[in-house]
Amino acid sequence: MTPSPLLSIAYWPPIDWFAAWVRAGAARLEAHESLQKQSYRNRCRILSTHGVQELVIPLDRSSEKHIQQIKLSTREDWWRVHWKAIETAYANAGFYAPFRDEIASLYLGHRPNTLWEWNLQILAMCTQWLEIEAPMTYTESFERDYSNDFRQRIHPKQEPIFPAVPYRQGRVGGRLQPFQPNMSILDLLFHEGPAAYSVVLGFS
Repeated sequence: MTPSPLLSIAYWPPIDWFAAWVRAGAARLEAHESLQKQSYRNRCRILSTHGVQELVIPLDRSSEKHIQQIKLSTREDWWRVHWKAIETAYANAGFYAPFRDEIASLYLGHRPNTLWEWNLQILAMCTQWLEIEAPMTYTESFERDYSNDFRQRIHPKQEPIFPAVPYRQGRVGGRLQPFQPNMSILDLLFHEGPAAYSVVLGFS
């Protein structure tokens, strides 16, 4: 039997991240790795008026490298920049309004100290919105070799793992643009609302 997919924590994870989880019926979350730079652990991709835009969380370079101990930077007002970018990109999306207040409270309210806690808050919100019932467990120690390992396969520099299921992404810069696969789950939720889970499962 193939073991459950092993995933790393991610900031507003891409669609493939959720697809790996729900299509398998369960997943494991890596809780003991070191930070991997230029990964989805502290970045996400949204569609702005200029096309694909990366939002990157700056981290406290003096903090420990263990994934649960990495601190969010407090030297920059990045949370307001990210919130403004999300609102600017999606304010006119069909299903933006139902999610707006909860996301605003995440960025403009009390923030946790670590990247781990921040991303777990996001994961809890997405799990509720998508009504995911598939279990997610945490690793108890770092596992270097794992047969169903998505920790590096789901990466900004890698091609999407699953065939893209096109959905309505709306207009960018006032006109329709070529479909962009594997955007942040935010893009899918804002454009498809209740139908987002079907797209994650691989059905249009």
